[in-house]
Amino acid sequence: MTGLTPAGQGESSAAEREVADRGMKGNQAAEQAGEHFTRGASRQTFWEDQKRRVRRGRLIGFAICIPLWVLSMVPLARESMEGRDGVLVYLTVGAISLGVAAVIRGVYVLLTKRRFLSPWMFVMAALVALAGSAVQGAGEVPVADASALESKAA
Repeated sequence: MTGLTPAGQGESSAAEREVADRGMKGNQAAEQAGEHFTRGASRQTFWEDQKRRVRRGRLIGFAICIPLWVLSMVPLARESMEGRDGVLVYLTVGAISLGVAAVIRGVYVLLTKRRFLSPWMFVMAALVALAGSAVQGAGEVPVADASALESKAA
Protein backbone atom coordinates (compact mmCIF):
# COMPACT_ATOMS: atom_id res chain seq x y z
CA MET A 1 0.00 0.00 0.00
CA THR A 2 1.49 3.32 -1.00
CA GLY A 3 1.14 6.31 1.27
CA LEU A 4 0.74 4.24 4.44
CA THR A 5 3.62 3.98 6.84
CA PRO A 6 2.94 2.03 10.04
CA ALA A 7 4.28 3.72 13.13
CA GLY A 8 5.02 0.44 14.85
CA GLN A 9 3.08 -2.48 16.28
CA GLY A 10 3.14 -1.22 19.88
CA GLU A 11 1.99 2.26 18.91
CA SER A 12 -0.83 0.88 16.78
CA SER A 13 -2.37 -1.11 19.60
CA ALA A 14 -1.91 1.84 21.96
CA ALA A 15 -3.70 4.08 19.48
CA GLU A 16 -6.52 1.58 19.16
CA ARG A 17 -6.87 1.44 22.94
CA GLU A 18 -6.85 5.23 23.13
CA VAL A 19 -9.63 5.46 20.52
CA ALA A 20 -11.66 2.81 22.35
CA ASP A 21 -11.15 4.57 25.69
CA ARG A 22 -12.37 7.89 24.31
CA GLY A 23 -15.48 6.22 22.89
CA MET A 24 -15.15 7.87 19.47
CA LYS A 25 -17.22 6.57 16.59
CA GLY A 26 -17.04 6.48 12.80
CA ASN A 27 -14.76 8.92 11.04
CA GLN A 28 -13.40 10.46 14.23
CA ALA A 29 -12.01 7.14 15.37
CA ALA A 30 -10.67 6.36 11.90
CA GLU A 31 -8.98 9.75 11.64
CA GLN A 32 -7.46 9.39 15.11
CA ALA A 33 -6.12 5.93 14.30
CA GLY A 34 -5.05 7.07 10.82
CA GLU A 35 -2.75 9.72 12.24
CA HIS A 36 -0.35 6.98 13.26
CA PHE A 37 -0.25 5.49 9.77
CA THR A 38 -0.17 8.44 7.40
CA ARG A 39 1.65 11.74 7.36
CA GLY A 40 0.81 15.13 5.87
CA ALA A 41 -0.47 15.23 2.30
CA SER A 42 -0.58 11.45 2.00
CA ARG A 43 -3.15 11.35 4.83
CA GLN A 44 -5.39 13.80 2.95
CA THR A 45 -5.02 11.75 -0.23
CA PHE A 46 -5.86 8.59 1.70
CA TRP A 47 -9.11 10.06 3.07
CA GLU A 48 -10.12 11.41 -0.34
CA ASP A 49 -9.53 7.98 -1.89
CA GLN A 50 -11.44 6.33 0.97
CA LYS A 51 -14.41 8.66 0.44
CA ARG A 52 -14.38 7.94 -3.31
CA ARG A 53 -14.29 4.16 -2.69
CA VAL A 54 -17.23 4.33 -0.30
CA ARG A 55 -19.30 6.42 -2.72
CA ARG A 56 -18.47 4.07 -5.60
CA GLY A 57 -19.41 1.05 -3.49
CA ARG A 58 -22.75 2.62 -2.53
CA LEU A 59 -23.47 3.50 -6.17
CA ILE A 60 -22.72 -0.05 -7.30
CA GLY A 61 -24.84 -1.39 -4.43
CA PHE A 62 -27.81 0.73 -5.48
CA ALA A 63 -27.30 -0.22 -9.14
CA ILE A 64 -27.57 -3.91 -8.21
CA CYS A 65 -30.17 -3.83 -5.42
CA ILE A 66 -32.82 -1.60 -7.02
CA PRO A 67 -33.24 -3.84 -10.11
CA LEU A 68 -33.26 -6.87 -7.78
CA TRP A 69 -36.13 -5.28 -5.84
CA VAL A 70 -38.03 -4.43 -9.05
CA LEU A 71 -37.66 -7.98 -10.36
CA SER A 72 -38.72 -9.51 -7.06
CA MET A 73 -42.03 -7.63 -7.21
CA VAL A 74 -43.09 -9.41 -10.41
CA PRO A 75 -44.33 -12.74 -8.88
CA LEU A 76 -46.43 -11.07 -6.17
CA ALA A 77 -47.86 -8.49 -8.57
CA ARG A 78 -48.84 -11.18 -11.08
CA GLU A 79 -50.65 -13.17 -8.40
CA SER A 80 -52.41 -10.05 -7.15
CA MET A 81 -53.63 -8.77 -10.54
CA GLU A 82 -57.00 -10.58 -10.95
CA GLY A 83 -58.88 -8.01 -13.06
CA ARG A 84 -56.99 -4.95 -11.80
CA ASP A 85 -54.83 -2.48 -13.67
CA GLY A 86 -51.33 -3.95 -13.94
CA VAL A 87 -49.37 -0.74 -13.39
CA LEU A 88 -51.28 0.13 -10.22
CA VAL A 89 -50.73 -3.38 -8.84
CA TYR A 90 -46.98 -3.16 -9.47
CA LEU A 91 -46.81 0.28 -7.85
CA THR A 92 -48.82 -0.90 -4.84
CA VAL A 93 -46.68 -4.00 -4.33
CA GLY A 94 -43.54 -1.85 -4.66
CA ALA A 95 -44.82 0.74 -2.18
CA ILE A 96 -45.84 -1.87 0.40
CA SER A 97 -42.59 -3.84 0.19
CA LEU A 98 -40.48 -0.67 0.30
CA GLY A 99 -42.56 0.67 3.20
CA VAL A 100 -42.02 -2.46 5.28
CA ALA A 101 -38.30 -2.39 4.46
CA ALA A 102 -38.15 1.32 5.42
CA VAL A 103 -39.67 0.57 8.81
CA ILE A 104 -37.16 -2.23 9.41
CA ARG A 105 -34.29 0.01 8.26
CA GLY A 106 -35.58 2.87 10.43
CA VAL A 107 -35.41 0.72 13.54
CA TYR A 108 -31.90 -0.37 12.59
CA VAL A 109 -30.83 3.26 12.03
CA LEU A 110 -32.19 4.29 15.43
CA LEU A 111 -30.27 1.49 17.11
CA THR A 112 -26.95 1.91 15.30
CA LYS A 113 -26.87 5.58 14.18
CA ARG A 114 -26.15 4.76 10.55
CA ARG A 115 -27.42 6.30 7.29
CA PHE A 116 -31.04 5.62 6.46
CA LEU A 117 -30.78 5.24 2.69
CA SER A 118 -28.77 2.13 1.93
CA PRO A 119 -28.73 -0.58 -0.74
CA TRP A 120 -29.64 -3.04 2.03
CA MET A 121 -33.06 -1.40 2.29
CA PHE A 122 -33.81 -2.50 -1.28
CA VAL A 123 -32.55 -6.01 -0.54
CA MET A 124 -34.97 -6.15 2.41
CA ALA A 125 -37.78 -4.84 0.18
CA ALA A 126 -37.01 -7.60 -2.34
CA LEU A 127 -37.14 -10.22 0.42
CA VAL A 128 -40.45 -8.81 1.68
CA ALA A 129 -41.92 -9.01 -1.85
CA LEU A 130 -40.69 -12.59 -2.32
CA ALA A 131 -42.00 -13.60 1.11
CA GLY A 132 -45.36 -12.04 0.28
CA SER A 133 -45.48 -14.01 -2.95
CA ALA A 134 -44.66 -17.23 -1.10
CA VAL A 135 -47.34 -16.58 1.53
CA GLN A 136 -49.98 -15.68 -1.03
CA GLY A 137 -49.25 -18.72 -3.18
CA ALA A 138 -48.91 -21.18 -0.28
CA GLY A 139 -52.52 -22.35 -0.20
CA GLU A 140 -53.05 -22.56 -3.93
CA VAL A 141 -52.78 -25.73 -5.98
CA PRO A 142 -50.48 -25.25 -8.98
CA VAL A 143 -52.22 -25.30 -12.38
CA ALA A 144 -50.46 -28.49 -13.55
CA ASP A 145 -51.48 -30.33 -10.36
CA ALA A 146 -55.08 -29.07 -10.58
CA SER A 147 -55.53 -30.54 -14.06
CA ALA A 148 -54.06 -33.84 -12.88
CA LEU A 149 -56.52 -33.93 -9.98
CA GLU A 150 -59.45 -33.26 -12.31
CA SER A 151 -58.42 -36.10 -14.65
CA LYS A 152 -58.17 -38.55 -11.72
CA ALA A 153 -61.59 -37.53 -10.42
CA ALA A 154 -63.28 -38.16 -13.79
